[in-house]
Amino acid sequence: METIQLILLAYSITLGITVLCFYRGSSHVEHVKTPCEAASGNVEYVKPQSEAVSRNKEHRKLQSKATSNDMIPVKQQSKEAFTIEPWKSRMDALKRGCASGRKQYQLTTSQVSQLYYSSSRAGFSVCKVPKAGSTFWTIMFLILQHQKPPEKVFLIPRNKLHNKAKGRESRQPPNDSSLNIIVSRDPYTRLFSGFIDKVFLAGRKLEENQDTSNAYIINDLVCGYNTTFADFLDVITKNALNGGKINQHLAPVYLLCSACNIKYQAVSHAETLTADTEYIVDKLQVSDSEKRSLKQMFHREEINKTLRGLLASEVRPLRLPKEICPDQLAYLYKLWQSLQIQGYLHIQSTFPWDFFENENNFEESSIVKLILDTMARRPLSNKDRKLQRRDALVSAYKNVGKETIKRIQKMFMMDFRLFGYDINPPT
Repeated sequence: METIQLILLAYSITLGITVLCFYRGSSHVEHVKTPCEAASGNVEYVKPQSEAVSRNKEHRKLQSKATSNDMIPVKQQSKEAFTIEPWKSRMDALKRGCASGRKQYQLTTSQVSQLYYSSSRAGFSVCKVPKAGSTFWTIMFLILQHQKPPEKVFLIPRNKLHNKAKGRESRQPPNDSSLNIIVSRDPYTRLFSGFIDKVFLAGRKLEENQDTSNAYIINDLVCGYNTTFADFLDVITKNALNGGKINQHLAPVYLLCSACNIKYQAVSHAETLTADTEYIVDKLQVSDSEKRSLKQMFHREEINKTLRGLLASEVRPLRLPKEICPDQLAYLYKLWQSLQIQGYLHIQSTFPWDFFENENNFEESSIVKLILDTMARRPLSNKDRKLQRRDALVSAYKNVGKETIKRIQKMFMMDFRLFGYDINPPT
């Protein structure tokens, strides 16, 4: 049984790298133009502004530190940044990036809405960054600040979870007495995740004047619009660079968290969220028993219970209005593809059309059980999961034109600089 990494993955069905061009479905399925099938263009590669961080090496190093018995202690309410690696390197990179200024950067904080989870009880504040571990930090906030039972909070369906936290966030930056945490994620993967969650699965059109005849159709079943990933990127980058409001799920971390105006003591990366969270928990102002309780939840054996709660929020028959998605089976097909690309379902596990011939199988519990049983029959190793996700990401960006890539680089220039991500698109 895997550790917190699987729980974090489970609490973010769309957090992972997701795209449809990677899917190789059953032979009797009609061809559907997926979001990857946009007009392709030659991607222009540029020299990175800074050398990219080695994620695997960094993760192993941090995990080793997080489980060591001789960790350098950090005093409660300490205003000093963590001093061990890779925390120190991350803070140094943040400071250097901020010191270099934002010359030629066009975006401003007026284009975004900032939210923070601040816990006076546990002594921490974390900037809420959707598509970068925000669901997990919502759970932590409800447990530590509002003392909700961990065993219950972990099982709350995601849609209900965020509703419980709504109104409890703060729009004001944290004060200096807190352990201030900022969480980053590679801009390319975060944009990809936002596309699947906010456009493809949600069945939304990008603009009011979008051609409504361009529907997503599979086996004569209709659900939402067949918007390509390339079109999505064109719209959101042009809007942002022209001064428009930016959805939180797509906005640069630099803007969402006032990265250069707040004194942060910890820079967490979504790519190493497992080890990062383990280490941070040890530094919070809560009792040792609470820390142990949290870590037991991280390493719990009943992982399927967590997955069941998450999947329940994604397979709700009424998740999308009938006018957007007349055929819920088409939506489930989309969801199946997403689960495959993220490494939950094996790529060779074809969509079970026959299973849904009986209308009773549209019950939420039946669908969740089907997905969990399919996962159990053909489990994927960590290595295989990563390969499926990486291949999907690379395939998606091959269909994105060079001018769009340039706009992404401009939009997320400060994120690339402050958090050490490669400015080149994935290859």
